[in-house]
Amino acid sequence: MKLDLKEKELSEWEEKLNAREKVEIQKLLDHIAVFYVKKQEFESELDEKRKSFEDGLRNRLVEVEKKEGEVNHTEEKLAKWEQAMENKANKLKEKKKEYKVKVKALKEREKSIIMYEEKYLGKEKVKIESERDEDDSRSKRRKNENQSNEGAVSEPRIVMQSSIPGDGFRWRKYGQHVAKGTPYP
Repeated sequence: MKLDLKEKELSEWEEKLNAREKVEIQKLLDHIAVFYVKKQEFESELDEKRKSFEDGLRNRLVEVEKKEGEVNHTEEKLAKWEQAMENKANKLKEKKKEYKVKVKALKEREKSIIMYEEKYLGKEKVKIESERDEDDSRSKRRKNENQSNEGAVSEPRIVMQSSIPGDGFRWRKYGQHVAKGTPYP
């Protein structure tokens, strides 16, 4: 009897322990279920964040590629512009050289023209001086003739000086000039 009682007690304890164990197992299962739910929520949230992060990276990558394309395009434009500027600078240097050559040629031509004009003016000066000498000798003769003709009234002589270069003839007022090949003055 005692044994039965003890057996009964043990079986009651065993039932209590089994009941407790079932309750504890149920609690554990509930916790595990909650854990799995939270784990799934966490993983889905993590997946969403990963996707949004990847989308953000893709968008940034697209923007970077776009900007890189713009930079490359701008660099190409800049390179073309620099090449054009270099070509223009070379053309300007060539024109400058051409202008220097032309200026040098013009200066040489100017020197030769000045030398020619100086020679020509020297010859003209000699001609004018010889004509003046002739005119002076003629005027002396006329003076002598006028003095011999006391009754005659002499007209004042008009002499004009101009800066116009001579053409080989000595011109006087009213057409009084010496013409080549004519017997009249």
